[in-house]
This record gives sequence, C-alpha cells and structure tokens, in this order.
Amino acid sequence: MVSTEDDEPAEGKGAKIALRQLVKDTVKMGQTAGLSLSELRGIAFYDMRKDEKIQHLESFETAASKIVYLPRFVESFGADAAPRIALQFVYQYFERGHVMSYSEEVFESMYDDLIKELASPIWIFRGVANVRYFVSIR
Repeated sequence: MVSTEDDEPAEGKGAKIALRQLVKDTVKMGQTAGLSLSELRGIAFYDMRKDEKIQHLESFETAASKIVYLPRFVESFGADAAPRIALQFVYQYFERGHVMSYSEEVFESMYDDLIKELASPIWIFRGVANVRYFVSIR
C-alpha cells in the first residue's frame, strides 16, 4: 500500500479530502439557507427530506464514492452503505461541533474516529429484548 508522508494510506487521502469538502459545503449551505443545527443532525435515511439537503450537494457523490476505498470499509459496512455513512458523518459532525461553522479540530476528530472504527475487526453488538414468559429446558 502506498502511503503519503503523513502516514495516511493513499486510498484514504481522497476520502478525507472528499469528506472535508462535504462538511464545508454543508456548512455553507446551512448558513446560506439559514438552517438550524437540528436540521443538520440526525440519523441517515431516517428523514429523507433532511437527507436530501445534503445529498443534493455536488460534493456528496464524490465523498460517497471515495469512502469505499478506505481500508476495511467494504468489509465493515459494505459498498452500498457509502451514501448512508457519508450522511451520518455529516450529521455527527454537527452533533459534535455544536456550531454552524467548519472546525478542522472537529473534522479531524470525526475522521480519526471513523478510521479507528474501521480498523477494529471485532465489533460488540448489544441487544435488549423482553424475555417475559421465556421458557428453557436447561
């Protein structure tokens, strides 16, 4: 794998640049349209009207097409999840940032967390269920 001088895999470089541009474009769109932070926070694919505001940005398609090249992205999420992950990245940026402006510090923190999540081959899933009236032989 070819690396850049800052030790980020070459495939990741395009994704990082594309995600950064998507966040910046979303900030600009939010400021121009006078959106509140709550309109740029949420769960991807939960409110399609909210999602469309970001999906219509030119940088959205670029980001969604580039993130599949991040190491272990396809194995972890599947290639089809790229648009959802790009949207969720933006929503989490505004959740963490708490302001309608671009912060390199917040972006770097978000991107580092994504890379760490992809690097971990073992995920822990927890579930809750109502087991009242459950019967077991053992």
